[in-house]
Amino acid sequence: IYSARVAALPIEEAQEQYRCSFDIQQKKVLQALRLAIVSNSEVDFKAAEAALAVQRFSEAVLLRCYRGNGFENLLVHFTALLGVDGMTGRFKKPEDGYTGTLATLLYVCRLILLQACADTDPTVEKGSAALPGASIDVIDLQRSLDHYHRFRTRWMIFGSYTSFSTLVEQLA
Repeated sequence: IYSARVAALPIEEAQEQYRCSFDIQQKKVLQALRLAIVSNSEVDFKAAEAALAVQRFSEAVLLRCYRGNGFENLLVHFTALLGVDGMTGRFKKPEDGYTGTLATLLYVCRLILLQACADTDPTVEKGSAALPGASIDVIDLQRSLDHYHRFRTRWMIFGSYTSFSTLVEQLA
């Protein structure tokens, strides 16, 4: 909801007031999310479309690289806000639960990225993926494994200039 509200603002205001920005893909999936949840009645609410839009928005945030401190990335921005004690205005201590929050967030990010990896697997895209329990062609299996390793190296390791990498660094 925070992201949808900030994305609806003019670009300058979002940058100046909230210090975050959205790319075209992020705005597109946020618009789909708004359309799925804004309705005149509960009957109009489209839960499946909303869930898919949340998944796609999460992917759009996680599948971005940046240089510098990365606070313009929405996930890095959000975790920075989580790390500040609202009462004192100071950083939270690890024993205050911040480490657990980061670990949980990192776990969820890992699941979202694995789903994105599976969604872009070329073996699945060409329709040669086997159903559970069926035999898999060795070449297709190797192709899927190679895809996973490339995806992991690009998006899921420390030093990849992604929000996932920043979360790993903050947790360390």
